[in-house]
Amino acid sequence: MNPLNLIAKVSPPACLWIVGGLIAISGVLYVRLQVAEKNLAQFEARTAMAGSTAQRQINEKHETQAAAVAASDITRTQELSNAKAEIDSHRAPVASGAERVRVIAARCPAGGGDVPAAAGAAGLDDAAPVELAAAGGQLVLDLKAAIAADQVKIRALQDYVMAIQK
Repeated sequence: MNPLNLIAKVSPPACLWIVGGLIAISGVLYVRLQVAEKNLAQFEARTAMAGSTAQRQINEKHETQAAAVAASDITRTQELSNAKAEIDSHRAPVASGAERVRVIAARCPAGGGDVPAAAGAAGLDDAAPVELAAAGGQLVLDLKAAIAADQVKIRALQDYVMAIQK
C-alpha cells in the first residue's frame, strides 16, 4: 500500500490534527535537542576544567621532582669533584716519592671471628703496616677514586628514587 494513498483517504480535519501533532512533536524534539546541546557544552566545560586541573597538578609534581633531582645532581657532582680533587692532590707526591701509601694490616687473633683456633695458632703474627711503591700507590689511589665515584652514584640514585616517590 502506498502511503500517499493513505493520506488521500484521510479527511481534511484529520490531516490537520496529524500535521499539528507532527509540528508539536518536532517542537518538543527541538527543545530537547537544545537542552541536550546545552548539557553537552556544560559537561565539556567541566571536563576540560577538571582535565586542566589534573594536568596542572601532574605538571607541578613533575616540576617539583625535576627540581629535587637537579638539586641532588648539583650536590652529588660537587661531592664527586671534591673527592677527585682530594685524591688527585695525593697523586703527584705519591709519584715523586714524597708521600707513600701505607696499607695497615688487620689484626687476626687466633680463634677469633671466622678464623679457626687451629689455623690461627699456626698462622703468622699480625703484620706491620706496609708501604707501597709509587706504582702501587697510584693503583690504590685509582681504586679509591673509583670507590668514591661509585658511592656518589649510589647516593645520587637514592636521591632520585626518593624524589620520584614524593
